[in-house]
Amino acid sequence: MRTTSFMIFCFCAMAALSAVAQSNQLQVQIDNIRNSEGKILVALYDSESDYLKKFYVGKNVSASKGQMVVTFDNLVPGKYAVSAIHDSNDNGELDTNFFGIPKEGFGFLNGAMGTFGPPKFESVTIQWTGEAMVVVVPMKYF
Repeated sequence: MRTTSFMIFCFCAMAALSAVAQSNQLQVQIDNIRNSEGKILVALYDSESDYLKKFYVGKNVSASKGQMVVTFDNLVPGKYAVSAIHDSNDNGELDTNFFGIPKEGFGFLNGAMGTFGPPKFESVTIQWTGEAMVVVVPMKYF
């Protein structure tokens, strides 16, 4: 009986610690991924001057058709712009045609789009307080 009680206690303690560990995660849900070729590159930018030039933190993961979630741990609370690209040929950049139109998938927070070019920094930012949060970036392909 003691062994069973101890095991139940340990299980509950581990579950509680797991919930606490996940409370400081920012999860970026990537939707509409066309195929499983290459990588999905997700970037967070912490300043307008660095936006789309130098990311604050980024991750690249193998692409998976449909939907994926990329998790960021241990971020400092603050304002972040969120973007992603589907680097289908795995060359580390968003390929474009002669006119600058993307040849690979791309996306910004909540599907934001710019008129001619990328959306403005302010339209793709979140204010992250350190609490668990899920944001959505739908991929677009031309």
